[in-house]
Amino acid sequence: MTQGTQWPSFIIQGIILGANLYFLVESESGSNIWLFLSLISVLSVFSLQTSSIGFLYLYPLAKNKSENTIGDAKGLDTWILRLLLMASLTFLYLGILKDYAFWNDRWLIILGLVLIFLIPIIFNMGISDWMRDRANRNYKL
Repeated sequence: MTQGTQWPSFIIQGIILGANLYFLVESESGSNIWLFLSLISVLSVFSLQTSSIGFLYLYPLAKNKSENTIGDAKGLDTWILRLLLMASLTFLYLGILKDYAFWNDRWLIILGLVLIFLIPIIFNMGISDWMRDRANRNYKL
């Protein structure tokens, strides 16, 4: 991530919403529960964004009155935003697997859940900050 920037989540939400609508229309029956769960997750993020600015950015920054960045502004709303986006991606993935007859391949389901849901949660728990700090210490030597 570029230092001092905020990443709005609208782009990711739009892509997920478009993919959900595409697969719902393509499946013709419209009875895929996973795609509907993904759609509900994305629409709930849009709904939350109307209530608070904290749900707009994946990496919010605190700024003072002169628009200088003074630090990280992550809070509970940022975690809710990230978790809902990961949940909607997970549901979309499971819906695609169900539509394309890969539903019986358990290893494919587990791999998708690990890559889409577990690894981002682990990195958001501070491992990425630890790795970044360690790399900075090694380069300063």
